[in-house]
This record gives sequence, C-alpha cells and structure tokens, in this order.
Amino acid sequence: MNVFSNAFTNASDLRSVNVGSDESQNAVVKGDVFFTVSSETPEEAGMSSVLLEEIENCCLNSFCALFRFNDEKRWNPIFLGYLLRSTLARAHLSRGAQGATRYNISKETFRSLPLQLPLFFEQQKIADCLGSLDDLIVAAGQKLEALRQHKQGLQQQLFPSLKEVDA
Repeated sequence: MNVFSNAFTNASDLRSVNVGSDESQNAVVKGDVFFTVSSETPEEAGMSSVLLEEIENCCLNSFCALFRFNDEKRWNPIFLGYLLRSTLARAHLSRGAQGATRYNISKETFRSLPLQLPLFFEQQKIADCLGSLDDLIVAAGQKLEALRQHKQGLQQQLFPSLKEVDA
C-alpha cells in the first residue's frame, strides 16, 4: 500500500518481515523506483513510488518490481516520481495490464514506458513547482479539516442532544 498510495515512499510506514537464510532479497537504495506488479483493476496496476532517502536493512517485497536508474546526473528522482504518476505514464501502464480477476504487468511493460526527460535543471524547476503545489494542497486540506471541526463544534452548540422526556 505504501507504493500504491505514495509517489514518494513513506519511510515511516515500512513493515518488518523475517527473511530466511535461504531467501534472497533485493536491498533498496536511495533513488530506486518501485512499481506494483499486480492489482484488482488495470487502472491501479503499475503504481510507482520513488525512494528519496537511504534506509538501512530495507528490502523490496515480492509484490513490487524495482528499477534503478544508474545515471543520477541525468534525472531528478522527485521529477521522476511526478512523471511516473502522470496521466500519460498511468495510461501506458494500465494498457499493459493483463488479467481477468487480477491484473498483472510484466517488466517489459515497465521497460517500454517512453520516458522523455528534459534537461536536469528543467526537471529540478518542474519538481520544485509541483512540490510547492503539493505543499499548498496539504495546507488547504488542513485548513478544510479545521473548518469542519469548527463547524461540528458550532452545530453541537446549536443543536444539543435531546434528552428523553418521560411521558
């Protein structure tokens, strides 16, 4: 769910598992991109999440595919996180989902995703702009929640609970 729900991996929402000595696991590193490989609908298959921090002793689970981009000077991981959640990327991945009751995406579908990267400094500007918009959305959500709570408090004062009257 962490990969499915977050364009950028939430490091505070990771789960511990026991790994047997005979099991091989893929250790993750900062900048790795995770994709869900299976879902209940084609539209939800292939969701991505980018790891933006280094986490010790962290391995990828079997429900995700890992992609590691080797040229760090060519792409900005924040830009990539937004790009992979874009309408065009999501449409490509959804079209590649195959199945009837459970939809799966092959690694080849991920590899065939056409990524056009602007110059690094342009990626940085785009990432900064989208990040600022995300911050504004979070702030607006917090304000909306505070207003809902205020409204609820006012309603409780205007309409106190009726006590049962003995008839």
